[in-house]
Formats: sequence, C-alpha cells, structure tokens
Amino acid sequence: MIFVNDLPDWVSCSLMMFADDTKIWTKIKDSGDSELLQQNLNLLMECSKKWLLSFNMDKCKVMHIGHETPTVYTMSDGNNTICLELRKTLVSG
Repeated sequence: MIFVNDLPDWVSCSLMMFADDTKIWTKIKDSGDSELLQQNLNLLMECSKKWLLSFNMDKCKVMHIGHETPTVYTMSDGNNTICLELRKTLVSG
C-alpha cells in the first residue's frame, strides 16, 4: 500500500490532490511569493524522491492569472531540470 497523504505537510502553498493529479498554487504579490512557490515545487520533488513516485515533468504546467509577466518556474528530478511551460495567461478583472 502506498501513502502520499503527507504531501500537504511538505508544502506551505495551497495544494489539491485527486488520484494521480496534484495542483499547487498561491497568490503572487511580490518576488518573495514567487520564491516561496519555487521552494514548494522543490519540496514536492524531494517528497517524490522519498516515495519513489516521480512527477511526469513534461505534463507539469503553469497557469498564470493576472496582468504581470509570469515568473518562470522549474522542476528538477536530480538528473534533469526543466522550465515549466506557461499553459495559459488569463487577465482577471
């Protein structure tokens, strides 16, 4: 039996999990928030190594909502580092 219910304990950003899908998000008000989100992505990758359940990094995307230029986020599995693709930019308001 595999348990990954401790995944929310690894991160401080909002997180949702359903079956084999994980979503993480936070409101970005300044560069500190962007750094926090990147740190949380790094922690998710550490957790995936611990549980030997790797993310399919090619399927990981960024959805940006707002007027600002989106930050480039990365994921690394130790061997490869990729920049996450910006899937969609939505302007709110």
